[in-house]
Amino acid sequence: MRQYTRRSFLQACGATTTAGALALEGTKNVHAISTSKKSEFETEQARYISKFATTGKWAFEEFVPLFDPPSNKELGGHLVDSVMPSVTMLLPGLVGQAVELKQTLSWYDEVGKDTGFRTVSRLGPEPYTGSDPSGDFGSAMDEAATEVQNIADGFDKVNQRAQRCVENPSQGNLSRLAGLIETLIKDLDDLVSPSADLGDLDDLSDVSRIAQWANINPSPYGNHPDGKRAAKRVKENAKFVLDTASAFRTSLKTLLGYVQGSGYHPFPAAIVLFNQSIGDIRSSVPNALFDRFAGDSFNIRIEDSDGKQVTKRWLKTSPTGNIKRYKLEDQNSADAEIALPKSTVNEIVDADDSMTAAVDAYESGDIQVSGNGLMNSIKYSRLWSTLIGWIKGIL
Repeated sequence: MRQYTRRSFLQACGATTTAGALALEGTKNVHAISTSKKSEFETEQARYISKFATTGKWAFEEFVPLFDPPSNKELGGHLVDSVMPSVTMLLPGLVGQAVELKQTLSWYDEVGKDTGFRTVSRLGPEPYTGSDPSGDFGSAMDEAATEVQNIADGFDKVNQRAQRCVENPSQGNLSRLAGLIETLIKDLDDLVSPSADLGDLDDLSDVSRIAQWANINPSPYGNHPDGKRAAKRVKENAKFVLDTASAFRTSLKTLLGYVQGSGYHPFPAAIVLFNQSIGDIRSSVPNALFDRFAGDSFNIRIEDSDGKQVTKRWLKTSPTGNIKRYKLEDQNSADAEIALPKSTVNEIVDADDSMTAAVDAYESGDIQVSGNGLMNSIKYSRLWSTLIGWIKGIL
């Protein structure tokens, strides 16, 4: 997986073009696929879910230290620059919602004895504000960290079962995968619910610790000179965790529908359709031309109707031209950039002849292709249209 510092994660969160939906609208209808080919689609879809679950596990493991921080300055500084996946490339609804993580984390060199964080942790999410303040002495903070780790563990279980489905997409394995996704969705429900103001509730025993911390009032922590500031940061961190959890939950619900048979996710389905077609194309296009592009890597940018980015993917082709591997995020080293509307993706995937649909979309301008770097810019500006012309001639 691509390496991210929390600083780069912050920058991604603030950009209006980085938010994306992991689960795009649309499916590849089951009835359009022969029974003998279904296992290919189920295998690729399981591989996609595995990648998704790996990202979820990584993200929530990175959130654990927000509620269980290191206690010395050196470890605090390390945490600021630790690895963080850019979940905003994968999830809807997170643009502009990320807190200033670097600034938030910079106070972790202050979490020792008699600090603001220690006061907030000691008093808990429901501090007693009388002359002798008392609280849960850190248990609510520990329990919040445990809740986040449990979500990470749930993603890990989904990932492991998805990998088994890659090896053997049997109905039994797929049913178990669906069950684990359902369990993870329920755990996320428990984490983020209720969304209403907790001040209206008489009993918080059924509310997650993360939700409790996300709804604290910083004022009662003011007995410590840094208490209000620390409480505000704990609150912002908890809110960001809930925002992320809600976005993952939405995408998991969509993926669950695909696993249960409502169709296939369009992205892995498109990979299968492309790889099934590439052999015929290679045999009909001059080798000297085809080989100029085989082995290249691509960033695929999918946009909504307003031209705003929905998601990015990175693809690497093999010397034979088929898609060898992919990632659910863009890469700096791609040979070319491909941009197209989300509606065009769905039209290509659902078409009876997906390759012809893709060529038509390119010729109509719905798909834009550009090379990265001088040599690739020349190659893609001069030769790509020639390749498309040859492909069109054999379809």
